[in-house]
Amino acid sequence: QLPCSRCLGEAIVPVDTELACNLLEARYSEHADWEEDIIIQDPEQVDISPCVEEALFMSIPINPLCKLECRGICPQCGVNRNLEECQCESEEIDPRWEKLKNIIK
Repeated sequence: QLPCSRCLGEAIVPVDTELACNLLEARYSEHADWEEDIIIQDPEQVDISPCVEEALFMSIPINPLCKLECRGICPQCGVNRNLEECQCESEEIDPRWEKLKNIIK
C-alpha cells in the first residue's frame, strides 16, 4: 500500500519482480563488483537482503495511483475530487502561460 500521487488515498500496488544476485565465496572477493556482488563469508548463512531491497525498490512505481481515472485533489479548495465535486471556478492560468491559451483554440 502506497499513497496515491494525485489524491493521497490508498493505492494498492502489486509487486511482481525477479530477483537476481551474484554470490561469491570470500576467496574470490578480489573479483567482486562491490556494487552488485554479495560476498559469502559463511556458507551456512547468506544475507541476500540487499538484493531483495533493490528488487523491491525497483518494482515500486514512481507515481502510484489509487485508480487510473483518479481525479486528484482540487488545487484551490483541497477537496478530493474522487469523492465529491468542488465548487471552484475555472482554473486560474499562470500569467506566464496566458498567451499560449489562445494557440490551442
